[in-house]
Amino acid sequence: MKTRTQTGLVVTVIVAMGLAAFGPAGPALGNGIIIVEPSGTSEQTGPATTEHPPVQPPPILPPRPHPPHPPIPPHWPRPIDRWIPFVIKSQQVDVSINDGVAETTIEQVFENHGGRPAEGTYMFAIAETAAVQNFSMWMNGKETTAELLDADKARQIYESIVARMRDPALLEYAGRGLIRAKVFPIPVGGECRIKLRYSEPLVRDSGLTGYRFPLQARECAQQPIERFSLKATIRSERPLSGVFSPSHECSIDRRGEKEVVIGLEQGNLVPDRDFQLFWQTGGEPFGLMLLTHRVPGGDGFFMARIAPRNGTDDASPMPKNICFVLDTSGSMAEDNKIAQAKKALKFCLTNLGKEDRFSLIAFATEVRRFRDDWSGADEGTLNAARTFVEGLQAVGGTDIDGAIKQALSMNPTDGGRGGQSAVSEAWRKNPYFVVFITDGEPTVGVTDPAQILKNVAAANAAKAVRLFVLGVGYQVNTKLLDRMADDNGGARDYVTPTENLELKLSGLYTKLANPVLAGLSLVFKGVSVSEVYPKNLPDLFKGSELEVLGRYSGGGGESSGIELSGSCRGESRTYHYSGRFPAEQSGNDYLPRLWAMRKIGYLLDELRLHGESKELREEVIRLSKLYGIMTPYTSYLVLEDEKMSAGRGVAPGGPRSVMHSLGVSFERNKDVMGKARAGQAGGSGQSAVEASQGNMGFRHAESVGAADVLAGVQAFNVDTTGKTAINFIGPKTFYREGDRWVDAEYDGKAKPIVLNLFSKEYYDFVAANAGAGRYLAQGDRVVLCWNGQVYETVPSPEAPAVP
Repeated sequence: MKTRTQTGLVVTVIVAMGLAAFGPAGPALGNGIIIVEPSGTSEQTGPATTEHPPVQPPPILPPRPHPPHPPIPPHWPRPIDRWIPFVIKSQQVDVSINDGVAETTIEQVFENHGGRPAEGTYMFAIAETAAVQNFSMWMNGKETTAELLDADKARQIYESIVARMRDPALLEYAGRGLIRAKVFPIPVGGECRIKLRYSEPLVRDSGLTGYRFPLQARECAQQPIERFSLKATIRSERPLSGVFSPSHECSIDRRGEKEVVIGLEQGNLVPDRDFQLFWQTGGEPFGLMLLTHRVPGGDGFFMARIAPRNGTDDASPMPKNICFVLDTSGSMAEDNKIAQAKKALKFCLTNLGKEDRFSLIAFATEVRRFRDDWSGADEGTLNAARTFVEGLQAVGGTDIDGAIKQALSMNPTDGGRGGQSAVSEAWRKNPYFVVFITDGEPTVGVTDPAQILKNVAAANAAKAVRLFVLGVGYQVNTKLLDRMADDNGGARDYVTPTENLELKLSGLYTKLANPVLAGLSLVFKGVSVSEVYPKNLPDLFKGSELEVLGRYSGGGGESSGIELSGSCRGESRTYHYSGRFPAEQSGNDYLPRLWAMRKIGYLLDELRLHGESKELREEVIRLSKLYGIMTPYTSYLVLEDEKMSAGRGVAPGGPRSVMHSLGVSFERNKDVMGKARAGQAGGSGQSAVEASQGNMGFRHAESVGAADVLAGVQAFNVDTTGKTAINFIGPKTFYREGDRWVDAEYDGKAKPIVLNLFSKEYYDFVAANAGAGRYLAQGDRVVLCWNGQVYETVPSPEAPAVP
């Protein structure tokens, strides 16, 4: 189909948003791509020929004035490389999932920001298993209808456009069905509203189900969606024990055991990755979902995610022993910190369980207990505790060692030492948590951090006490506090001067309020696992989920499985789960990068807390280069072609030519990266607190989106010309070297096999290697490591690519 505007242009609007089911589902499809075709071309069914040679695009007219978008994030490239007359003004997605069948409704509003009226073709790539239920498009009071084409015809159309435009961006869409409809002329500043509804069955495997909504669109990723919202409602006949998105940070609202609502709303959203969602169903007290990724001939990656199910006896909260230790030194009087801490402690006391036992310790120059013995959570005792808290004053020094000794001496699991009265056997079997809040370094008593850590280790030799640390402000010794938490099975967090201590402490207690399984361990059977993170599994709490990532080798058989063990109310519990670790799994390709984030976070903490090590530092840099993750030890450097060889004697062809150590980073990166290195080395101050928080962010990142922000990749993902410097596609990372994209796995040694762009060999390679098309779709020149070989696409000499 060919339509012309009054100026002789043919505008094709391609909105490829096919739905990929859980598991291997072919290439991801794009969202909101707009292509301007050269004048005088026609819709062919194959590559360009001498009868239909490519022609230069028309001059770009100045766009009409229009209200500005929300500010484009500074980490996204500008100027935009291609002319995009239509922009996505808004996109609303509503997903209803009922027992494995997903119904997706999409509403999009396109606005013509070009300098002339535009018409063309609306195209929607549809999955083979999807059934279109409704399509509507209204423009200027006119309704249009769509036709549905099969995958073979759709592929011919995609390749035809690729050949005419001399642009490989559509290669990844081939192999899907196609909805196509004529777009009537849209005036300058006019809108086109499209609504589409389709349903698709989802694959359920061992109780795990997945849904994907394609957002990724590399060629228009530079153009944010002004308003984007997605709402997904999952309803199931079986209990839902775990719901999460590995791609985006979402709100998750549980409306009972069998219904969950997921929300994602963002202005100025850059469509750089598909939205993915997973959930587990089953009647087990603790649901365990297993996801894997493995390429042939290599070790695999896995994620085991454990979530307690509400409403079962095994997963019901158990009583706890909890001690709150509050710094009341003089510095706590600043910025109203002591008042906020008092309010937060009262909140914690009010929300104790009836079977809980608690203790309060305040420390400054001296250490004071609320009572020498443990206290029950009856109303009279709680009122007395509130009065004790209200009377606290901020004055004196900071005796961290004395306070933590007092807290650890009250450990009820050792039979009742430290002067407190005898406790029941059941009480001793309940978990013991210490919440330690301080805003300064030790100034009274033992002030040497190393000695304090030795004292803590001796007092908690059995690791029975879980120590949670909350540092307030920037004048804390982060290395001391982090080691106290990490070495004693707890966690750390910090309250910066711009944050509210009351909210932070209340939030921490809410997470600890209802423990359901303590002393966790995982045993993997029938497979060899390595480099598993976290190294030490934390306790599991109601409403929380535990995510474990690692590498595996072997497997592939039906004998694989996972065993989860822990204790609840003093009794040992063991749960068995089936799980496959396949020899090949092309799905879940975000796992390698997420695993790398976890490992980098662990290594950074090892370097920061235990001192520099050449081996660990080099491993951080290696992982950073391979997976495109910014760390205090690496930064991006993009050089022009002529400088690559002369500047440092490194031949173009590997990530070493675009990523280097901090010393050769861009001038604009020096301040940021310098502070990061200072924080990594220092113990106190703002940079040290930010380094601790950043490392914990790496170690606990649950989505690729969160990983990018934490790694700082987006802030440095633009070269000096304003073009994107790094592309993340599935498990691979590509770096821009001049006018080509280079696979991070390429070391520059092997000579690439050349594929002339749009030649028969080029198309044959794409057709014969499922999944390769999405990597070659980046541009004219791509260096790709694929199945043990290196390939490089280059413009054909007889038909150079259009700029």
